Amino acid sequence: MKQTTFLFIIFLFIGCSVSKEIHNEISVFQLKRIKLKDIEKIETENNGIQDYENPPTSQGYFSDLNEKYKFSQPKFYNRKQGSLKTEVTYYNSEKDSVVRLISYAWDGLKNSDSIRSIYNQNEKIFTEYFKKNGTVKNINEKTYWEDEITWENKKITVFQFILGDKKGAYRTRTIIRWK
Repeated sequence: MKQTTFLFIIFLFIGCSVSKEIHNEISVFQLKRIKLKDIEKIETENNGIQDYENPPTSQGYFSDLNEKYKFSQPKFYNRKQGSLKTEVTYYNSEKDSVVRLISYAWDGLKNSDSIRSIYNQNEKIFTEYFKKNGTVKNINEKTYWEDEITWENKKITVFQFILGDKKGAYRTRTIIRWK
């Protein structure tokens, strides 16, 4: 009996220490590399609804990956949590159906403060996850500004940015890529 209890505690500890996702009040972020077949289960758990009418085609977030892999048409989902809508896009390689990148996007909210709040909350959760501040880059042009943060370890890179203009912030994205 003692051995069974001990083994259960060990497996519980190991299972909890290897997280496949992290979450905050805004969204659930997938950190474990997945395959195409896993997406439906993940989105069902997160109330995601697939958008067949407006699938994304841009792959500009990962031009270096385009040289290594041929990608299938991305899978695009809308998650709704209260009044907040998160657009989640999965990009997988055609040959092996492995998801190489996931984009989480928030656009067109009522005000700049809402976008900035999402950006700040996501920054906090990824800084905690990586146990370090990300690398920050600020861009200021005449018609827009952009703040970027990048975190990485041996397995993944997380890239987050926020875009704005003179009126304030209007878009933020968090992009997770596997190496």
